Amino acid sequence: MHRQYVVNLSRIREVERRFKGELFLVMDDQAHTMVPVSRRNTPAVRRALDI
Repeated sequence: MHRQYVVNLSRIREVERRFKGELFLVMDDQAHTMVPVSRRNTPAVRRALDI
């Protein structure tokens, strides 16, 4: 995630992969908010989600 986001891991609906390995977290809200994951934080997010 980028520094400007704080994400409750239990509210992640899905993880979407995009071009060049970009990751977006799709949140479990009515708007299905998409939170970008920076390349620098991708390994930490993968570990946190066991993916």
